[in-house]
Amino acid sequence: MPTRTLSLLLALGMLQTPAVLAQSAPPAGSRPAPAPASAPAAPPAPAEPSPAERPFELAGVEVAAERDKPQACFRFTRTLPKPRPRGADLAKFVQVAPAQDITVSVRDRDLCLEGLGHGQRYTITLAVGLPAEGGKETLAAPVTREVDVPDRRASLAFRGQGYLLPRIGGEGLPLRSVNVERARLSVLRVNDRALVEQIYYGRINQTMTDFEVGDILDKNGEVVWRGEMAMAGGRNRAAVTPFPIDAVLGTLPPGVYVAVAENAALPVVAWDMRATQWFVVSDLGLTSFRGEDGLTVFARSLSNAKPLPNVSVRLVARNNEELGTASTGPDGLARFPRELLQGQEGRTPQALFANAPEGGFSLLDFGAPAVEVAADGRATGPLDAYLFTDRGAYRPGDLLNLTALLRDADARAVAGRRLAFKLARPDGLVLETRYADDRGAGGYAVAFRLPPNAVGGRWSLTAHADANGPALGKAEMMVGEVAPTRLDVTLTADKARLGPDGKATLTVDGRYLFGGPAARLPGELTVTLRPAEKPYPGLDGYRFGLVQQALAPERRSLPGFTTAPDGTAKVGVELGKLPETTRPLEAVLQATVHDVGGRSVERTLVLPVSNQAFALGIKPNFNGEAVPEGASVAFDVVAVAPDGQRVARTGLSWELYEEEFQYDWFEADGRWDYKSSIRDKRLTGGTLDVAADKPSILEEQVKAGRYRLEVFDPATGVASSVRFSAGWWVSAKLGDKPDTVELAVEGAQAQPGGTARVFVRPPYEATVVVALADRAVRSTQVQQVGPQGAFLEVPIPADVTGGAHLLATAYAPPTRPSATPPAGPWASTGWPWTRRPAFCP
Repeated sequence: MPTRTLSLLLALGMLQTPAVLAQSAPPAGSRPAPAPASAPAAPPAPAEPSPAERPFELAGVEVAAERDKPQACFRFTRTLPKPRPRGADLAKFVQVAPAQDITVSVRDRDLCLEGLGHGQRYTITLAVGLPAEGGKETLAAPVTREVDVPDRRASLAFRGQGYLLPRIGGEGLPLRSVNVERARLSVLRVNDRALVEQIYYGRINQTMTDFEVGDILDKNGEVVWRGEMAMAGGRNRAAVTPFPIDAVLGTLPPGVYVAVAENAALPVVAWDMRATQWFVVSDLGLTSFRGEDGLTVFARSLSNAKPLPNVSVRLVARNNEELGTASTGPDGLARFPRELLQGQEGRTPQALFANAPEGGFSLLDFGAPAVEVAADGRATGPLDAYLFTDRGAYRPGDLLNLTALLRDADARAVAGRRLAFKLARPDGLVLETRYADDRGAGGYAVAFRLPPNAVGGRWSLTAHADANGPALGKAEMMVGEVAPTRLDVTLTADKARLGPDGKATLTVDGRYLFGGPAARLPGELTVTLRPAEKPYPGLDGYRFGLVQQALAPERRSLPGFTTAPDGTAKVGVELGKLPETTRPLEAVLQATVHDVGGRSVERTLVLPVSNQAFALGIKPNFNGEAVPEGASVAFDVVAVAPDGQRVARTGLSWELYEEEFQYDWFEADGRWDYKSSIRDKRLTGGTLDVAADKPSILEEQVKAGRYRLEVFDPATGVASSVRFSAGWWVSAKLGDKPDTVELAVEGAQAQPGGTARVFVRPPYEATVVVALADRAVRSTQVQQVGPQGAFLEVPIPADVTGGAHLLATAYAPPTRPSATPPAGPWASTGWPWTRRPAFCP
């Protein structure tokens, strides 16, 4: 009997809402208690004043207990002083009884005390004189509050990411716990495959609750194992304990299973309070390739990576309707025609369900991230227009002549089509639309007269098959008072980075193209301060600064200059006060030299600005901006010096907030309008130390909602944050990035109708599937290739004229002697773009 491999199918992770206790001080002007029913109606109470209308005072107290180190945060009606090297030390205004070694941090209007103990009660006094931002207002009277810090809530959750997860190996299923000493565990087998599909579709369409899923399991689940397990971790500390399924249960027959965990200290736990993890025991793995011609499915054995024949594959739509069935051949391949993939809304293909002859079962969700081979910007639509003008620059009132060629995706001429051509100003306003007919072989010629008062800048022309449809092609040109350029100008600075003082010396060097210095010419300087998109090389994907604090580019004027007899000018610049922001800044310096009788020449220099002592970077370890409901989200955190070098930082803090959008309606000018705001609900947090040689990792499990993760340094105020969402509409990330398959095409080009000689080298002994694809999957080959590599002959169809991709995927058995990570079924990918000669009519 072949060795079965465990692979996870559905994850319904349980997460309990963290406890956040709010203890509010009664604000001035609060509403009185309602009068008894028998009393006469009281006049309406006055509206509660907003924080801006109230004096500087305490507005409320919030205790965040769902942290490794709990916090008590005192919220005031004014912003508090930001942490500065020579700023106010607010810790001297705080007294805690019993005495406790605490850390005081400030975030906007919150004064937070960290270092309190769970399960303790404290008397906290804020002294007279505690200042607001600017120092003009201080606390008029001492404030004392009794603060109870509860224990963290007991919780259990499998560290699953949504409904589809990678396989599990000998390390077992990770079970995360807080304040749970023992977990009561059970493993159920669901024998009816129709119930598996019912639960899967009920969850992704959000029509089935945890209670309904539990009811199905109670009635139809076969219990194959029950027991208890001691959980790791101390009191009020999150810990991860692996549930060793292989060691506890031994070899399981193929089927769909669910692991259920609950707190053993409780007699009965409802289904929505249990942690559940779905997984499938099967030797069947699926891979799909989708193109314009349809869907190709490859079924393989997870134990030996060999193709599996006679596997029944069902294509099912989002509304659970079966769209079609197919069976794999000796090469493990099955195909579905394109007609089955063109359904809309409820008939959109959602998943593949596969059944092997010996009872194996597998599922492939189309909502999961896919490899997009057309992601390099090439046109993928049926029509493509190439536009070019007779010149690159025009004066107002000039005649602009446009030529266009219309081709299909195979670079063949498309004749007989009527196209719309739009002329747009630099601000995007369409000034004129003209229609033109094909003049032969998909060629078009159109003339536009620019208006005499045309604004200067970059204008554009676009071609459309439908005037209201997307653009098939685009051309750009400059419009302005064109004068010949006679100058060559360079702009340099005496430093590669501007310091906190914003001072630098710029050198402008101008020379005429005929060789002489550009002497005694006037010039002007401007600077634009803006957030840097990629402030630090080698840290792509990291986010810097608080996402909730937007910063618009700020343009400033600098002193003008006049070039010396040698054509140079040295200008000392000072940026002045830098914007108060957590985002890394860059200064865009622009020098303009005005050539009398010629054309002004502009030069731009971009310099990074050291506006912070260091920066904190956060990188989500998931695709896009959302994760599945119940997923475990992970983030890498680094600290970066102004020169881009990673540094170590200790004593950092982090907070996870759930953001709730609120809409305040008001009447203005006789109509209703609204103002949106975001209410933060602090969920959990903790402390963090970052090393210089590797990023620190933050990991939490979230239910459906909108979230914001903040990491900050209480001592300096340096902070960064990222926003993300969680919900049923997001499919799971399927593990880490795969290894890379080396793939190369011999020769620069391959002739259509000929054969391409392709070298394939996987990182290990593997079954390799090589697919040739453009808009359709043209051919597939399945070969056994070792780590030494092999040459394959790939036929090129005669109608492939615009280029095609080669996609190679390598599949290896679960055990590899050279495996560094835990052994399991492995996949690797690689693809190059194979160009062919272009054929024009």
